[in-house]
Amino acid sequence: MLSRQPSRYALTMHDYCPYVSVAAKATGLDIPAANAAVETLLAT
Repeated sequence: MLSRQPSRYALTMHDYCPYVSVAAKATGLDIPAANAAVETLLAT
């Protein structure tokens, strides 16, 4: 939620939300897709 509203949570976001652009580029997944992939792996 914080990263989706950066203007509202500008200072807080940097404390709690890591930059995920490197991981997204490496995996080809955005945050929702990565969460879904993890849930699928954990369900098995």
